[in-house]
Amino acid sequence: MKAPKPWFAEWFDSPFYHILYGNHDQEEANLFIEKLTTVLAPKDESVFLDLACGKGRHSRALNKLGFKTFGIDLSENSITFAKQFENENLHFDVHDMRDAYKSDCFDYVFNLFTSFGYFDNEEDLVKTLDSVNQNLKKDGILLIDYLNVETLRSRLLRSVSETIHRQGIEFKIKKSLQNGFVLKKISFQHERGSYDYTEKVAAIDLSDFERLLNATNFNIKTIHGDYELNSYNPQKSERLIIIAQKN
Repeated sequence: MKAPKPWFAEWFDSPFYHILYGNHDQEEANLFIEKLTTVLAPKDESVFLDLACGKGRHSRALNKLGFKTFGIDLSENSITFAKQFENENLHFDVHDMRDAYKSDCFDYVFNLFTSFGYFDNEEDLVKTLDSVNQNLKKDGILLIDYLNVETLRSRLLRSVSETIHRQGIEFKIKKSLQNGFVLKKISFQHERGSYDYTEKVAAIDLSDFERLLNATNFNIKTIHGDYELNSYNPQKSERLIIIAQKN
């Protein structure tokens, strides 16, 4: 008997995931990538890895700016979709980010849209960062875009509920903070069937990232608090965006 898939493998391969988050479109990705590349000022020959790329929105944005880009994700359905956009400078593969992909190949690794803390144990977080370090060239840059746990702690002292309507589906969502994880329970009905999924990401704050990155041979260079790349405010910022350099 096969072991059940981890939540992220099942949910991200579901068409309902892309329906729920369909408001995050290509234009949004283009604007953020343009902002990032303006700040980072990569060389024309820089090579990028989009780690946990989903359907490849940010990979395509980087490629559009002329950069050679690789996107990897565990979701076979997402990568199948992304492959229609491949060209000589844009490639997609199904791959687990805990394992090294191409050693000493990339100038930049981007990990966007809270795509890091999926795992139940810290060992896998460290393994992921070690693999990123192996993927990067000397002095390469890692960018992690994560939720800001500090603002969530005060909001989620009690569970928070909301309802989102997308493409005729009513998604009932309940968020909570439990045992060191941010949980997002998603329930809905579709064609007479009832569905329940739970997103679960580690409640990793800045001090945790500092410890993890130091342990895996990274130095934090700058920290930002939103997609406009404003300064990080622990109590107010919506995001925690870390730019770190391989030692």
